[in-house]
Amino acid sequence: MRFEKKAHEFKWSCERWMALVANILQGKALEVYDSMTSVEEYEEFTRLILTAYKLRPETYRLMFKNAQKRLADTYLSYAQYLRDALNKLVWNEAVETVEDMKELILLEHFSNNAERDIAINLRERRFQTLKEAATWADDRVLAQRGSAGKGF
Repeated sequence: MRFEKKAHEFKWSCERWMALVANILQGKALEVYDSMTSVEEYEEFTRLILTAYKLRPETYRLMFKNAQKRLADTYLSYAQYLRDALNKLVWNEAVETVEDMKELILLEHFSNNAERDIAINLRERRFQTLKEAATWADDRVLAQRGSAGKGF
């Protein structure tokens, strides 16, 4: 995120980002870059790096949800941590509009209040809208009720 912030600040063209960032890579990120067979899009490159570090949307969701102020933290540093965690979650979920943000909040609340097995499946399936998630959940409950019966 820091690199992208600076790239925007200096008005570097997106086409140059891969070449610019490649010079500073280390560890797993460098291994991902070296394993790439061709020059790919920066967004794909970023996705591959996040996958290598196992930084998935669920990771960012938990970072934000479970964030707590530690005794040694100032309120200002805690606020900055919360802002950074939310920014990472929003970026990773590709939130671009207010409507996208509403769906993210609604899906989070919906999943938090569903039965445990439904909630786990909702997070794994990564629905894009509340309506999709609710429809799937209702179908799942009906299917479970139907399988508990004796058929027709």
